[in-house]
Amino acid sequence: RGGGGWSKDDGENEHRQLSSNVQATTFSALSSAIANDVTIDVASDITFTGVITISQITGLTICSSVGATMTSDRSFSNSNGGMFYIESGSDVTFTGLGLTSGSAGAGGCFYITGSTVEIDDVDLTSCYASAYGAGGGMYILSSIGIVSCSSFKSCTAEHDNGGGMFIGSSTVTVSS
Repeated sequence: RGGGGWSKDDGENEHRQLSSNVQATTFSALSSAIANDVTIDVASDITFTGVITISQITGLTICSSVGATMTSDRSFSNSNGGMFYIESGSDVTFTGLGLTSGSAGAGGCFYITGSTVEIDDVDLTSCYASAYGAGGGMYILSSIGIVSCSSFKSCTAEHDNGGGMFIGSSTVTVSS
C-alpha cells in the first residue's frame, strides 16, 4: 500500500499546497483532524475505540505514507458503520490503508449514505455485519463510490447480504 498525494502540477511543474496536511498516530488525533479540505496521513497503526462520523465534509483524504492499519478493538457497538459512518453529502478519499476487525449491524468498516467516497489501495480484513447483516466490509446507500486496487479478505455478513460490499441505490465503480 502506498501513500496519498497532496500536491498539484499546475502545468509549469510548480507544486502548491491544495489542502491542509495533518499527521495522525492515535485514534483521538485522527478523529479530531476530520475537516473540509484536509489530508490526514495515518503515520502508524491505530486502534479504533469508537466510530468516526463524517458528515457534510468535503475534500477529505485519509491516507497512509507507511501503509498503516486501522483496527477496531470491538469494545464498542454501532448499528451502522463499525469504523466510519459517512453521510450527508460528504466527499472522502481513503488510500494506502488497511482496515481490520470492523463490526456493525451494517457496514463493518464503512457505512456510506448520501455521499461520494473513493477507496483506493485499501485492504479490508475480518470485517463483520451482524443483526440485519449487510455489507461486512462496506455498506453503500444512495451514494457514489469508486473502489480500486482494494481487497476484501474474510469479510462476512450474517445474512449473506454482501460479505465484502452491499450496494443499495448507488453508483459504484469497482476496478483492480
